[in-house]
Amino acid sequence: MYKVVLMVMLAMGLDAAVKLKSSGATPEAFVPKGWVLDKTAMGYLNPDKIEDAAMIFRNSTSGALMLVVVTGSKEQGYTLVAQDETLITKDAMPALEIKGRALRIHLYQSMGAMAHINYTFRLREACFELEEYEKESMASSGASERMKVNFAKGYFEKSTRGGAGKPQRQRGKLPKEPLQCMKKIGDGLRFSPKLP
Repeated sequence: MYKVVLMVMLAMGLDAAVKLKSSGATPEAFVPKGWVLDKTAMGYLNPDKIEDAAMIFRNSTSGALMLVVVTGSKEQGYTLVAQDETLITKDAMPALEIKGRALRIHLYQSMGAMAHINYTFRLREACFELEEYEKESMASSGASERMKVNFAKGYFEKSTRGGAGKPQRQRGKLPKEPLQCMKKIGDGLRFSPKLP
């Protein structure tokens, strides 16, 4: 049964959960066998003024992508704080950035409707929490949509335009709810925030 499930996951471009080491001397030390380091962003995710790292690993066989985040320390080198194998898919054309103690993930979609999606996560005690979501998309018909959802401040802005028509704008407040952890987002290209 396990072999059947594994074959299905690989066919979908997904890999079974990969066990990573909990600590390492360098960010590159976390790359497991069968994977390569595809992208790296260095910066500060906490106030200790020691550089942390966000990385994307690519599977050498399937091409699947894995997001890995490690924090630095003077005593232990680097410690694994996040591993996600669903947020960034093979066709997402990702980019990473650490700025203002936040992790920013940029995803680009060029197949079908073009889309540019930005995620802003901040590391807290429990997990990386989603603070802001932004998306700009344009269909082949010329219709476009811009959306900004600030979960941390509790508001959203949305603008839609059908071809040559005038844009329709909407702004509102979000209900007070706990911020979502990165693990609950799923596929970053398919995630759709629930608006009132």
